[in-house]
Amino acid sequence: MKLVTRKPIDQMTLAEIAHELCERLRLLDNDPEKNPANRHGGKQYFSMPVVSRRGRVLKVRYVSYHTPYTLTPSDAAAYLQWLRQGNVGWHFNALPSTAPFSGTSARDSSAA
Repeated sequence: MKLVTRKPIDQMTLAEIAHELCERLRLLDNDPEKNPANRHGGKQYFSMPVVSRRGRVLKVRYVSYHTPYTLTPSDAAAYLQWLRQGNVGWHFNALPSTAPFSGTSARDSSAA
């Protein structure tokens, strides 16, 4: 199933950005090439991802049992644009300045 890009990001509401991010992350979650199994049989990068709007920010959870990350509207828009370009990864890959630690937990799209 291929996701159709709807309207330009600068014309989207925060709720629409959250909805499309969630759709895109769920597609990645279900794609065995982009989200391979780890050595324990679980998924390597995404597992039941969720994106929700909380006031003026988005909460993104890539793995069901992890704490969600907070994205500002501008960071969420930049991350969505990055995903629309065909990249795969967490927002840390698209926006290195948002990483809470050095290094990333998801695959960098330039690797492979």
